[in-house]
Parts: sequence; structure tokens; C-alpha cells
Amino acid sequence: TMIRTKGLSVMLLILELLLGLVEFLCLSGCGNDREEYEYIYYPEGTSWKEIVTDPFRPFFYQIYLYTVREDTIIKGDEYRKVYVNGKKNAVFYLHEQGKQIFYYDKSIPKPLLVYDFEWKIGKPVSAFLVDDRSFHIIDTIRQISREKLSLHQEYKYIDTPLGRYVNSIGFVDQSLFPYSMSKAREGFIIKTIYFERGENEMFSNHNYDYLWQ
Repeated sequence: TMIRTKGLSVMLLILELLLGLVEFLCLSGCGNDREEYEYIYYPEGTSWKEIVTDPFRPFFYQIYLYTVREDTIIKGDEYRKVYVNGKKNAVFYLHEQGKQIFYYDKSIPKPLLVYDFEWKIGKPVSAFLVDDRSFHIIDTIRQISREKLSLHQEYKYIDTPLGRYVNSIGFVDQSLFPYSMSKAREGFIIKTIYFERGENEMFSNHNYDYLWQ
């Protein structure tokens, strides 16, 4: 009887260890899947500020506040509406597919792939150029750097001929999306000065802190 009891205990222990291993593998795999496929870059409530300046008028600037709200269906895909400065109607729309971000507004015939946050060394970098309203390869990823935002937060970025490109956010040394760039006058400079996701500050350009003092 003692031998059978001891043998049963060993079997139960092995079974418990096997179940624990299966659970660990499942959680690890599921965690990777969630990170890969369920990460939302521009969820409802995301907001950012862009500043437009004129290098020939030192005291001129305009601030644009963009907010992401509500979902809609465009060409069979789910998009989020983006509003600017409290306007009643959305000015453009964003669709996420894995780590790719698609942009659409009513002035273009079909959605544009504006960002791909799947970064690796040697991958080409594309950006929107306002002159001909299209995307061009501007660089190749040679180094991925990290910037500490606060004690517990940091972001990955690469430096390109068009300025800093922040992973999960976009090009912050110009307008994040084509809408603003197509509205600005020739020679104006646009920079993203603040980005907030889920009520957390994800990026801030402290060169413009004086505007809030």
C-alpha cells in the first residue's frame, strides 16, 4: 500500500510539472501573439500636438491638436477617426494591420501605407514627401537607438534625413501624417511636440516647453 501511495504521489507530481510546463509555454506563445497582433498604436483617446512655424517670422506659430475617436468602416476595413482642434468632422482615418499603419482621407483614391513598425537593421525606410504627395525610400536602418522618456519609459528611434523616426509613433520632426503636410504653406516647418497614448506621455519635444509657461 505504501509503495502504491508513493508511486501515485510521484505520478501526480509529474503531472503537475507537465501541466505547469504547458501553461508556461502557452502563456509565452500567447504573449508573443498579443504583442505581435493585438498592439494598438493609435487607440481611441490618443492625442498629439504639432507646431507649425515659419523660419522667416520668428514669433509666428500655430498649434494643432489631433485626437483619435470612434471607429468606422472604409472599404471593408475598420478605421479610427482623427479630429483636429475640436472640428466636428474627422479629417483623416487610420487603420492598423499588425505593425502596419494605413492612412486615408477623402482627397486620395485609396488608403496609403504610412508606417511599418517592424524594424530590423538593413530595412528600407519610407516617408511621405509633400511635394508630390507620395512615399519614397529615404534611408536604410543602420542603427536602432533608445531614448529614456522617464524613469520607467523609453522609446526606440532611428535618425533619418527627415529627422527622428520613433517606433510606434512615427516621424516627429515633421507632421505624423500627410494631412498636415498637405495643408501647410511652402517653407513652413512642422514638428510633433507631444504624443500621448492611454493617458501616458509617450514623446515630448522639450524645445517648445516655453510655449506652456
